[in-house]
Parts: sequence; structure tokens; C-alpha cells
Amino acid sequence: MDKYYISAISPHVMDCTRQLYSELQPADVSPASEWMYITNQVLYFAYPVVLFLALSFTLANSIITAKMVTDSHECYLAGFNVAAFVMIMATVALQIPNYFPMDAVSAYTEMLPFIPAVENWCWYTCTWLLFTAVFERVGHAMCGRWHSSFGRIHGILVSLLIIVICFVVSLPQYWEYRVVRSYESHSTHNCTRFVIAPRDNILQQEAGYGSEYYYYSWIVLAFSIALPYLILPIMLPAMCCVKMHSYTALSTNGKISTYADDYSTVGSVKDERSFNRMLCAIVIFYLLVSGPRNAVRAAHNPPFFYTLCEDKLLSDTLTLLFDMSFYLIFVLVFLFYLGMSEKFRKALKSLKCRCCASACCRSTE
Repeated sequence: MDKYYISAISPHVMDCTRQLYSELQPADVSPASEWMYITNQVLYFAYPVVLFLALSFTLANSIITAKMVTDSHECYLAGFNVAAFVMIMATVALQIPNYFPMDAVSAYTEMLPFIPAVENWCWYTCTWLLFTAVFERVGHAMCGRWHSSFGRIHGILVSLLIIVICFVVSLPQYWEYRVVRSYESHSTHNCTRFVIAPRDNILQQEAGYGSEYYYYSWIVLAFSIALPYLILPIMLPAMCCVKMHSYTALSTNGKISTYADDYSTVGSVKDERSFNRMLCAIVIFYLLVSGPRNAVRAAHNPPFFYTLCEDKLLSDTLTLLFDMSFYLIFVLVFLFYLGMSEKFRKALKSLKCRCCASACCRSTE
């Protein structure tokens, strides 16, 4: 039944790790295995801290970038931050059974199989919003000196279209899985924990995994990893190397807009290049950090059904480490904004001043 195993909720519970370690024969307990066990325990406690930091920073990014949006490129990044926030919320919901004891049958466990689909939906949305932002920046850089930037309405409509497409792609996952205890079936570990496994009506004993889901898995693999991870590295050099020009921003009614607000300026070549450098840094780190996590997920899931390695303790530790590194990128995004975007710093300062003013007004009352 191992080939039917889809994906375990990671990180594994600590009792499971202890059991994996205790099952080793005395001859197999090497210093490397002992260090792997200690590393795994440290990662287990560090994972909630990483998720909390990522959740906090993505919330801040969502609020500030939504406040400073003036064109389509910034709208895509604002949508990226909002999708990342929802994705991390879904991840937190997935980790609750691994940190707090829960009944095998409850309203929460009934809802649990739908959460991975939400997480994947937001992951696809993050990837394709970054792709769209880079694609438009490359197009604008290669249009020559006189061209126009798309406005907020265009960015909102395209972002909504991407969200809908990603939802449609992830839709079959909502009825594909169920929650089981790992000792029931579909698990490589002989310890009690929650796992996500295929529903019984999807498994076919003769053909294995259902043929319609087998082909669907190839579509998801191409949509979520193959296409964006192949095309994005090709477009990045064009975005960074082609000389940027100042551009004219179009308002929603097609007339020239000056965007007269506190923190936006139109037509600054310096701002254009700074935005490109920031976007390039975000995309590069996103690809590098999410690559190992996505490769492990693709290997565990259909159509491959591969395990990372024969050493279960090493496999679980690497999976947990890759997940943690993926969510750390959303902390780095805030630092990229803070260090490379003057507009972001002004918006943050303005928001801070307004909060302080509101606090002073309440205190005087």
C-alpha cells in the first residue's frame, strides 16, 4: 500500500520521531542518527516560530502594499502577499493536530482534508502572480521609451483571473483526500498521527491510483512547477538587463493620471530600476527556497510516488527543513521591501504616524 501514500502532514509529531529513533537497532545508532534526531526535535519547536513570523510579516506586507498600490505591478505583489497570508493560515491549521491532541472524529478533522487544497490554491496563486508581475515588467522594459503602465483596475482584474484559474486547477483536490490515523493505512510510519490519504473511491486495486487523477497530477505538476519555474529564470535577465525608461501611468478612464498621493511618483527611472531589483530579488529567493520543498512534494505525490530516501528519520527531517525554509521567504520579502522600496518605507511611516495620531486622540478623550 506504500505506493498509494500521498502526503503526510508535516512536521511529524514528536512521539513519531521518538519511535522512529527507538526502532533503530543498537548497531544502527550512529552519531549521525543521534544528531539527526536532535536536529529534528529543534526543528519541531522552531517551526511554529517560523510560521508566526511569516504570518506577522505577510499581514504587514498585505496591509502596506494594498495601501500603496498605484499600478498593476504593485497590485500583483499586493495579491501575492494576501495569498501568502492565507496560505500560511492554512498551514497553521494543518499543523494543529501535530501539536495538540485531537479526537479521531471531530468537526475539525472533517474539515481537515479541504485545507491542503486551500494551501495549494494559494501556493499556485503566489507563483503565478509573481510570474505575471515579471512578465509585465519585461514587456514594459522592451516597449521603448514611450509606453504606458497599466493601472490598478487592470491589476485587480488580472489578479482575480489568476485566482480563479488557480482555484479551478486545485478544485479536484477538495474531494480527493480524507483524514486517517497513520496506523490505518497509507503511511510509511508505524506510529499514530494524522495523514492525508486518497478516498476509497479514488483507489483502484487493479490499476492503482485512479487514472483520471493520475493525468490530473501531471497537469498540476506542469501548472505549479514546470511552467513557472522554467519560464521565470528565462525572463529575469531581460527584466534586469534591459534599460528601463520612465513611463506614463494610465488611470482607470484612460486619461493621464498623476497619482497625487503621499507616496507615489510617476516617471522616475530610478524608482523603476529599484522596483525591478526588488522584484528580481524576491523571485530569485522564492525559486531557490521553494524549489527543494516543491521537488519533495512532487516526488511524494502522484505520478511519481517516490520517497526521499530510505532513512525515514532523515527523510522527515529534510522535509521539515524544506518547509521551514519555504516559509522564511515571506519574512525576507518584508526585508526586501524595506531595503529596496522607498515607496514602501514612506507608506509604512505614514501608517505608523496615523496609528500614533489615533492613539493620541483616544488618550486625550
